[in-house]
Amino acid sequence: MSKHILKIQLHKDYFSMNMSLDNYDGLADPRKNVQNMRCSLKLIIQDHDSMCKIFPSTFRGSAHAWYNNLEPNSIEGFNDLCEKLVACFSTSIPAKRTSTELFGVAQQEGESTRTYLRRFNVEMLKVEELIESVALIRGVREMPSVESFMFSTNRSFPKVNQFMKNHIRVEEVSFLQHGPRYLYKDNQRQ
Repeated sequence: MSKHILKIQLHKDYFSMNMSLDNYDGLADPRKNVQNMRCSLKLIIQDHDSMCKIFPSTFRGSAHAWYNNLEPNSIEGFNDLCEKLVACFSTSIPAKRTSTELFGVAQQEGESTRTYLRRFNVEMLKVEELIESVALIRGVREMPSVESFMFSTNRSFPKVNQFMKNHIRVEEVSFLQHGPRYLYKDNQRQ
């Protein structure tokens, strides 16, 4: 850390604040840690030099070892520290998930559409650049008129969502009329 940062005196109120900062051990995504740290520190500290001095106090394990092995005066400021941290622990950044991976999330035999969509939505949130409508319809089994819907010209996500809600309603009415077709799987997951 540069000498001007080391000379900074933190305000006495900083130590009395009940502030909970997440620790970083080098195993999780460093970008998320940096983002969380920026948000947390900006709430109470306005200058980057103080942020640079506080941030390393959250390092644990391999992140702490990395920081201790930095060359003296090699960190010029908070942004520099963040860039070097992300570069060093870039192997902890999870691979980007793509929309095509959602094709592997299919409705299981005997699984209700509602239960499937809950599971699908968890996986969908993990994809950064999402093509929602194709992946959503692709994973559902036994749906009447899926093919005709897939080839329609207007497949916006709201339209797909409405299509799925209608299918769920039909499925649940059918359940009430014809018995516990999906009861076993749905109760097992709850």
